[in-house]
Formats: sequence, C-alpha cells, structure tokens
Amino acid sequence: MINVTAAVKKASGIKQLADLNGKTISTTSGTTSVPLLKQYEKTKSVNIREIYGKDHAESFLLLSQDRSAAFVMDDILLAGQIANSGSPGPS
Repeated sequence: MINVTAAVKKASGIKQLADLNGKTISTTSGTTSVPLLKQYEKTKSVNIREIYGKDHAESFLLLSQDRSAAFVMDDILLAGQIANSGSPGPS
C-alpha cells in the first residue's frame, strides 16, 4: 500500500488534505502521487492546483520558495527530502 502525505511549512495552518482546498501543491511528474491526488479531488470536491517538479528535489524547492503550499509525495520519499532540508521539522 502506498501512503501519500504532504510536507507543509509549520506556519501554514494546514493540518489535513482538506485544508489544501484552493491552494497550489507541488509534486513530482510521473509519480504515484499524481493519480491519487486527482482521485482525491474528484471524490472530495476540492480544488487543488498542481505544479510539477522534474524530480523530488525540485518539487521540494517549490515548497521552500513558497511557490506551493505543500509538497505531496510518497511518505518515505518525503521523509528523506525533509531530513535533507536546511531546517527539517515536523510537517
């Protein structure tokens, strides 16, 4: 089973996927996160705008630069990006 989660900035106030309604998220092109997000949007009637990085580092950078409100990815891959960031903390 694939677990998808989101990294957000502490000050964002985002606590669950529903809080992303109307916001821009980043993810990596071609990953399992993309179809799962599309399905979530349809079943929960939320409006999420996606921007895609060419790799996980670029997708995480979009969050770091405030170009997205969250970086959505498989939980294990996301944990690695957070651990390697300049100031990791709980998401």
